[in-house]
This record gives sequence, C-alpha cells and structure tokens, in this order.
Amino acid sequence: MKNLLSQFRPNFNLCANSLQQKGLKEEWVTVAATTLRDIVDERKFDSFSLIGDIEGYEFDVVLNDAEVLRKASTIILETHARFIGEAKTAQLLIRLEDLGFKVVDQEASVVVLKQSHVSNLQGDSGVEESSAPVDLH
Repeated sequence: MKNLLSQFRPNFNLCANSLQQKGLKEEWVTVAATTLRDIVDERKFDSFSLIGDIEGYEFDVVLNDAEVLRKASTIILETHARFIGEAKTAQLLIRLEDLGFKVVDQEASVVVLKQSHVSNLQGDSGVEESSAPVDLH
C-alpha cells in the first residue's frame, strides 16, 4: 500500500467531521489514508460490498476507482449534494449505472445499489456469501 496522508477537521459532533473546509473553525488533523484500490488489491477480493460515507468524496472514488468498483456486488453510499451539488450527485449515479449498478433502494441521501448481473445470478436475495464488506466511513 502507498503511504498516503489525508487531512480532515475533527469535531466533537461526529456528524460534523469533515474533509470539507466550509465554515469550520477546527484545526486540521493529518491521518494515514489508503485507497479503495489498495485495499481490494492487497486482500485479493474478487467481490466485495462497499459502505461509504465519505463526506462529498464519493464522487472522486467513483471517478478514480471505477474499475475497482466493478468488483463490488453491493454499494451503500451516502451522497452529499450539499458538498458537491445536485449536478455532480446526478453524474455520480449515472456513472455507477454505467458501471452496471442499479439503484434498488434509497432513503434521503443514502442509496443502495447492486450490480445488475449479480442480482440476476444470485437469485432473489442478490447477496453473495463470499463478499467481503469494505467500509469507507
């Protein structure tokens, strides 16, 4: 894995931790980081489920790790239109559809997507027992 660093602004209100700068007075904290590609490659996942709540950076993951995302059977993703805008959020979902995902559920800003070929191959549940969950939160 590469030695990457990321900065964020921690907050006692866990819902307010952010990689975004808008209006926050907290000091930046630098932490070790990794990429989805590195996690999937290092662990040699053929398939995985992804849970992501990465405060507006979901757009970057979808654009930069599209080939890795093709290995995901299920993605549960909180979108952050308040950070990236409605247009980019729409682009994000279109890109995931282009990668073979279908939105199967949505609650407010959280979407659940499944690979269309997985749901067809796995029967009614669409769940692969060998899938390893990857949490980006």
